[in-house]
Amino acid sequence: MKVSFCVIAALFFISANALAQSSASDTFVGKIKVWAPITLNCTADMAFPDIVANVAVAGGLRTTDASPVPGGASGHNMTCTVTGQVGKQFRVTRPATPISFLVETDIKIDSIDYPSGGDLRTLTTSPYDFEVNGKLQAISAGAVPNAGDYETAALTISVAYNNI
Repeated sequence: MKVSFCVIAALFFISANALAQSSASDTFVGKIKVWAPITLNCTADMAFPDIVANVAVAGGLRTTDASPVPGGASGHNMTCTVTGQVGKQFRVTRPATPISFLVETDIKIDSIDYPSGGDLRTLTTSPYDFEVNGKLQAISAGAVPNAGDYETAALTISVAYNNI
């Protein structure tokens, strides 16, 4: 039986390729990106205007400079500074409201909010500053009968990278 040269060459080529494909390898490296830790520092407590106790005037209580204390009186805008990984999103968690003041529970903070922005932010620079303010509920005359210094229990604002 006569086998042509082309058939022998084809068989050799097929068997050589089969041997070459019986193993293979590739190289790789492991990579990880480590983010800067996220930190939060707020500069001051939230201070509201001073008021005069139990002064019955039209419109309710008055501050010590005679301004009315309507519902929604803003507290001191606290500046908070976040440091961390630039370009990453973070979420701000604020206390639940309403928040009663100790002793004089008729005084309440009925919202804590941000003058600009919301709970989800992007760390565009590090450090990154944002403000937090609070608003009082309406305080009626006679609701605060005693002069004194009042405060809430400790309140916590926290930040964390989003989706971690």
